[in-house]
Amino acid sequence: ALAQLRSKWGGGDVGDVPDHSTWQAPMPVPPPPGFERAPAPDIHSCRCTFNATVKSPVCFGWNQEAAYLPPLDEAICSQSWTLACSAEKYYLEAAAEAADGPLFGRFKRDRRYNYVLEHVSAESGMDYLMITFLRYKDLVEPPRLQRFIANDLVGSPVKCFYDPIGMAVSPTTIRYIKVAGDLRKLFGDMSGMRVAEIGAGYGGQSSVLFDMFAISWYDYYDVPQALRLIKRYAHHSDALSTAQREGRCCGYQDGTQDLIQASASPAGGSGGPYDLVISQYALTELTDATILGYYTAVLKTARRGQLLISCALIGERRKWLMDLVAQDHPDLSYADEYPKTGKQCASGENGIEVIWGHGPGNQAPQVK
Repeated sequence: ALAQLRSKWGGGDVGDVPDHSTWQAPMPVPPPPGFERAPAPDIHSCRCTFNATVKSPVCFGWNQEAAYLPPLDEAICSQSWTLACSAEKYYLEAAAEAADGPLFGRFKRDRRYNYVLEHVSAESGMDYLMITFLRYKDLVEPPRLQRFIANDLVGSPVKCFYDPIGMAVSPTTIRYIKVAGDLRKLFGDMSGMRVAEIGAGYGGQSSVLFDMFAISWYDYYDVPQALRLIKRYAHHSDALSTAQREGRCCGYQDGTQDLIQASASPAGGSGGPYDLVISQYALTELTDATILGYYTAVLKTARRGQLLISCALIGERRKWLMDLVAQDHPDLSYADEYPKTGKQCASGENGIEVIWGHGPGNQAPQVK
């Protein structure tokens, strides 16, 4: 299948990789035996393969998506988030129960938790996997891949069997691997860097990064319930546990509006200044006041940055954020995210990737 993939898409020419809609096109072939129906979200109900006849990936069976959706036009309750009241309430409940109780064993498949996190579809996972293979092949080869997917031993995520690598993996874990490859391509070896992540979830992205690089320090910015969950998850991650023993991990910064603004300072906030700040869509779910707090405390003095911005932040609000960050980072640039995480925004815009500090002279500090 991988030989066919190289032949189809030019052995790694990024411009030849099809976009998200092409990958999900209906396939004129029946599913493999046993995959005609997918009764439950389980490892045995999802499979992604490569169809040689139509020369395109195809997934059969269950497909992850947010299991809880708030009512349309529901009000927003938080001063920090732009999520609907019920979505915020249910997500925070699930995060707290996972951090403090038995839900930790299966939180990644909890319907309330999936509205915000761990909801990457099987097809999107195939997108990320194929692009990672073409761009960063070393990240999807053993034994490194096995270390990465040890992430799936925690929280009982719903996994899909991916024929190109011959194993079942959570699509969200595959996205973490792909993002890590993007960061390496943009900023080089991240060893020795001080890193901040805005909206860290349960810590999955940081686990992959610590496995790849000897990061000198890592600060998580999130709500208190998520921070408690990250602390618990870290005890089950070999990469994070090792970094903690070596004194390289981690800081837990309350990312609610009031504390972010209170911690802001000319020096760059509670843990800054940082060599790199990353955020995977989290900024787009925050109110303007909270975004401004993060700008003052974290973004303003960060030497490098990579922010993924979704359809939740469009139009004048998106332009405001871009202009705000560009004041201090004139080399800021952006492009449509690739692959797309969903359909085009209703406004006609796409999700974007915002980066700065990725040009000459921005190499990672040398590790002594």
